[in-house]
Amino acid sequence: MDWKLVGTGLLLQFIFALLVPKSPYG
Repeated sequence: MDWKLVGTGLLLQFIFALLVPKSPYG
């Protein structure tokens, strides 16, 4: 498993949660 890729994906989801209040993550 590519942990760097996994970490990047999680980070992007976290950023989206902050930038898009209406996102499923928010």
